[in-house]
Amino acid sequence: MHVVDAVTTVERCRALVAVAFPGIDVGRVAPLGAGWDGTAFTVGDRLVFRFPRRAEVAARLRVEVALLAELGPALPLPVPRPDHVAPGALDFPWTFAGYPLLRGVPLDAVALDDPAIGRVADDLGRFLAALHRFPADRAAALGVPAFTPERWVERTAALWERALPVVAVRLGDERAARLDGAWRARLADRRLLDFTPVLVHGDLALEHVLVDPESGRVGGVIDFTDAMVADPALDYAGLPEALARRVQAASGESGGASFWARWAFCRAATPLHAVLAGRQLGRDDLLEEGLARLDRQAAGGG
Repeated sequence: MHVVDAVTTVERCRALVAVAFPGIDVGRVAPLGAGWDGTAFTVGDRLVFRFPRRAEVAARLRVEVALLAELGPALPLPVPRPDHVAPGALDFPWTFAGYPLLRGVPLDAVALDDPAIGRVADDLGRFLAALHRFPADRAAALGVPAFTPERWVERTAALWERALPVVAVRLGDERAARLDGAWRARLADRRLLDFTPVLVHGDLALEHVLVDPESGRVGGVIDFTDAMVADPALDYAGLPEALARRVQAASGESGGASFWARWAFCRAATPLHAVLAGRQLGRDDLLEEGLARLDRQAAGGG
């Protein structure tokens, strides 16, 4: 997919921030990370600026900014507080935003022994309980995508239909047919409809949870660009099962008898996003990662 002037260098970040926010000292700028949807830089060792890679991501960033302004005070853990928002600058056409740097290291860089799992689980459990209590209708009014249970399952069905031709070409007709049968059976499971939609983070993967390496406590949760009103099980699907079960217990959310079936459904759908994003963005690494996980599903490995 064509990307318009993505911000990928320190020099480009420095120039855009300097023009949009002349009061900010941009003498010290460093890359922080790059994801499917954008790139991030630290500015002056105290701010983070995020730049979208595509127009639709910029639109989601604007929704994220509006949501976090109301959501942040209701949460028991720090989240980004975007207080520097620009509608574009120079020849960069899309909204970008900056917020005070949250301290900590990503959870995927921390050894999750039993004591660490307990501390992280307690913190994330409180966080998710508060997040899921935020009024869903208010989140929708702020522009967050909202799904009924039926539309939620239909969304995943559409993802599979889009991924299937790629799977057939790359994995072969036999494995594609086996996966197709498995996915059709999975999508027909009525337990997938057994939830009340709530506001979810939407991409609560380990890299979006920041941990203080000394105390082992969660120091913040980042990247709400994929926030939506949907199945609360989605917010546990990016966590390893042992941690997900501890977090769910700490949250006090029962989720009902169908919870872990819905959790497994959300986890199974993760490689579909990687396949489609890899194809859309020309990222062979994402494409191959998603295909490898689907191949394991075809072999019965989940």
